[in-house]
Order: sequence, then C-alpha cells, then structure tokens
Amino acid sequence: MVMNDSVNFLPWRRTRLLRQLRYWGLCVCAVWLVCGVVVWAAWGHWQDEQRVHEIHARMAQYMSQQLVERVQQRNAQRLQHAQLRQRQAGRQKTQAWSSRLTQLAEKLPAPAWLPALSYRDGVLSLTGTLTQFSAFSTLDEGFASVADFLPGQAEKIQRDSAGLWLFEYQLREDVGHEAP
Repeated sequence: MVMNDSVNFLPWRRTRLLRQLRYWGLCVCAVWLVCGVVVWAAWGHWQDEQRVHEIHARMAQYMSQQLVERVQQRNAQRLQHAQLRQRQAGRQKTQAWSSRLTQLAEKLPAPAWLPALSYRDGVLSLTGTLTQFSAFSTLDEGFASVADFLPGQAEKIQRDSAGLWLFEYQLREDVGHEAP
C-alpha cells in the first residue's frame, strides 16, 4: 500500500512554533517580573534601612546635644555653687575679722585711735596715736588680751611735733587658730 496522498506538516509546525514562542515568552516575562519584584523589594528594604539610619543619626545628634546641654548646665551649677561657697567663705572671713576688730576697738583706751592697720603673713600691724602716755599701759594690756592673737609688743613709740604719742604695735596670730 502506497499512499500518494501527501501530508502537509506546515500548519502543525507553525502552531508548534507559536506555542513554543508563547511558552518561552511567558518564561522570559516571568523571569523579568520576578527580577523586577526582587529589585523593587530590595529597593524598598534599602529605603527602609536608610530611614532607620537617618532616624538613628538624628537621635544620636539629639542625644549628644542634650548631653552637651546637661553638661553645660551641670558646669554652670557647679560654678554657681563654687561662687556661692566663695562668697559665704568671704562673708565668714569678714564676720571673723569684724568681731576681731570690734574686740580690738573695745580694748582701745579713750585717748587712743588707730589711723592704720594691716594684716600680712599672720601679723596684724597697728599704727596709732595716743594723747597721753599714761594710756599706753592700758593699751598694752588691751592688746595682750585680743582673742586669736598672741600678746605683742610695741615696735616704736615716739612723740610727734604736736605732742601726741605715735606707736606701732604688732600682734602675731595664734598658730592654733586658722586665719580668716
């Protein structure tokens, strides 16, 4: 049996070619789509990380600013406290000297006055004037009993042209007492 009818395979080849083109086209499109989704997801993840890093950087900057401000506030408070302590110490010294000088003034006899006094290296130097020489013994006794100072001696006694007695007296501070 011989058949002479010829079989035409061209339409079948064409449909098979179109089917394969559709299949591979869809595969390529699917790969492109998957790659696009992966790239889009990676870009979104990168954007999120950038925002997080930005927020961390802003928070770190904010925290460092807050820390600097607090340190400055703390230093300002310490400075204020130190200044307050210095003022209080100065007031205490002034009050201590005020009581010493008041006691010294009470020990002066009526005919005596002190035009100058100075304090240096634990020595109180007094320069004064007496109208009567007899008041010098009272002055000497008074200066011997001044608190916080050791009994002293007159350094110079002389008479001026007006007939007044000029004297210089030095009182050494008691070693056991802290200088104001």
